[in-house]
Amino acid sequence: MRYLSITRASSATEFTLSIVACVGYQRCFGMDPSSTPVRYFLLCPNRITEKSFFPEEGIRFRGKTIPECQAELPKAPGGSEPLPEGLFWLLLTGEIPTDAQVKSLSEDWAHRAALPDFVEEIIDRCPPTLHPMSQFSMAVTALNHDSAFAKGYQEGMPKKEYWGPTFEDSMDLLALHDVVESKCPLTYPQ
Repeated sequence: MRYLSITRASSATEFTLSIVACVGYQRCFGMDPSSTPVRYFLLCPNRITEKSFFPEEGIRFRGKTIPECQAELPKAPGGSEPLPEGLFWLLLTGEIPTDAQVKSLSEDWAHRAALPDFVEEIIDRCPPTLHPMSQFSMAVTALNHDSAFAKGYQEGMPKKEYWGPTFEDSMDLLALHDVVESKCPLTYPQ
C-alpha cells in the first residue's frame, strides 16, 4: 500500500511527515482515531478552530494576511506572485516552505499527473452536447479505479489508517484536476 509520499522527493517526505506530525493520534485531543472523522486529523490541534476572516483586514491563511503571503511565500523565477504549491504547503503544514520544498511538491504533482488512458477514452466518448462539468464529474468518478483508499478499504484496512490513502488520493486528484479539466471542452452547444 502506498501511504506516504516517502518514495518521492525528500521535500515531499518532509511535507508528508509534517502532516503526520499533526496527525499524531494520541496528541490530537486524545481522540480515538477509529471513531473520529478524518478531517480532524488533517489539521494540527491548535488550528482546528482558527478564524480565517477578519472584517478589518480580510482573509488570513494560517494567521498570515494576503500581503504577508505575497511577501513570504516562494515565487517562480522572475515572478511577483506566490506559487500555488507554496500556499498549499502553508495551509496544510502551517509553515512557509523553502524554494526546494515547493519545487519538490510541484515535481510530486507532476509525477502524479498521468491520466489513465481509459479516463481519456471516457471523456472522448462523451457527446459534444454533454456539459463540461458532467464530463469532468464522470472522469473524476472513474479515477476511483486507481484509488489507494478504495483498494485499502477492500482489503480491510483498519480505520486508523484511512487518512494515509485518503491523503494520497487527494494529492492525486489535485495533480490530475487540471489534466482532466483540459480534456473537457470549454464550450458546448447552448
